[in-house]
Amino acid sequence: MKKKRKKTVIILAGILVTGAVAVVYAMGGKTEPFVNVDLVKRGRLVSAVNASGMIQSVNEQFVYSSANLPAKEVLVKPGDHVTTGQTLAVLDPQDLETTKAKLELSLASSQEAIGEESKGIQASIANAQNQAKTAELQVSRAKLAYDKAKQEHDEGTNPELEKALYSYNQAKDSYENETGADITRAKADIATAEKALADRKKELDTQTSLHEGGVSSLSQLEQAQSAYDAAIAQKESADAAYKALRLSLKATMDQTELDIARIKDSLSSSFKQADMDLKTAKASLDGALTQVSQAQAKGTAVSELNKESQAVELESVQEKLSSTELVSPISGTVTKVDLKVGQVPSGVVFVIEDMNNLQVKLNFKEYDLKSVGVGLPARVKTDATGDKEYEGTISYIAPTSRKDAGSTTNVEFESLVSIDQPDDGLRIGMNARVSVILGEKDETFYVPYDYIGTTADGSSAIYVLDNGIVKEILVQTGIESDLYTEITGEGLEEGLMVLTDPSSAIPGQAATPSLSS
Repeated sequence: MKKKRKKTVIILAGILVTGAVAVVYAMGGKTEPFVNVDLVKRGRLVSAVNASGMIQSVNEQFVYSSANLPAKEVLVKPGDHVTTGQTLAVLDPQDLETTKAKLELSLASSQEAIGEESKGIQASIANAQNQAKTAELQVSRAKLAYDKAKQEHDEGTNPELEKALYSYNQAKDSYENETGADITRAKADIATAEKALADRKKELDTQTSLHEGGVSSLSQLEQAQSAYDAAIAQKESADAAYKALRLSLKATMDQTELDIARIKDSLSSSFKQADMDLKTAKASLDGALTQVSQAQAKGTAVSELNKESQAVELESVQEKLSSTELVSPISGTVTKVDLKVGQVPSGVVFVIEDMNNLQVKLNFKEYDLKSVGVGLPARVKTDATGDKEYEGTISYIAPTSRKDAGSTTNVEFESLVSIDQPDDGLRIGMNARVSVILGEKDETFYVPYDYIGTTADGSSAIYVLDNGIVKEILVQTGIESDLYTEITGEGLEEGLMVLTDPSSAIPGQAATPSLSS
């Protein structure tokens, strides 16, 4: 964004210069216009993201004390080098020794009280155990009754139910499959009646034709009609008998089905009652067993709890006695001592830092995240070490941003750059400048970004003075540093005079150079 605003200012300045030149020409002057020029440079160009931060140790350890004891000796001072396990301070254990002796006496008294209480507990345990045995027998009986009821309910092994199921299946088979002598006979009667009806119908049709033709008499036709009517009656009688028989079979099937439902309801009720009896027996057993547990637990009542509390406290005191020496968890340099002889430690009393493993803590801007990433190389400088560069690598970029108080736009991401080979010149707390290398090129041409213009077709170009004439050279841009942009293209040479204001350039125009300072 800054580059674009700068370019706009240059374009406006170019318009003013061009206007001034036009005025000179309009007044009749023939003097060639002056143009500001600079030189095309060639060499090494580095593209980097720069940030600043502070040097810190990768491994920083804090030493605390859990013992509320005054310091007897403090053995180190800031700047001392220590090794892992080295004693930093010794605490005075006198008060803890007194507390330990008192706790040991209390434990012995508690043990005697527990012995007295345990004598009266055995009778309670025996009584509760007898009740539990009785409850176990009740559970066994209830379980047998439950198993029998469950089997009859789930598997249908009840004799009455088996008999009802047999009757139902017989009636269902007779009804649905029309088996049995009665139904067979009824169906045969229907078939006989249907055949007789068909024969009588045929005879009636014949007599009707003969009578209409004058061949037979009216009495013969009436006889045939009477026979046909009798056949219809016979067919209707056979159908009625068949339907009545079907209704009887259906009624039998329905009745046996009701019997089955009634028996199953009875079995279900028996099963539920057996289940309730079993649960009641189990509840009684659980209650009896609870009484046994309670009777057995009476030995760990008040005195036992007191004993356990005292034992825990004694263990804590013994642990504190074993930690009266504060030791260094790592090898490194003491950077903080917050403890004096006679003082009771509180919070962090020592800070140990590894001076051989350093990093820079810094913040990257939000717009830099598109370019930087974990693993990219970086170079570190400090004021104290002058021009010396330390190689490093980005080791961490926070997943979430941190914002300055009161700002909604200055978004930054906390990051770490590990230093590959730190030396004695670097100190924790130094301000550091970090350059993250995005790209490097040797022996390449480059100019400031503002010297590059844009042609009518959108191509990039620079404008140079060649023997006093403005000439356009098409270029392609490459990597960028803070000040310069790489350019490539035909006709580029080191030392070419390039116009600093491409917006005022007129290819083919004669001009006089004014070298930019």
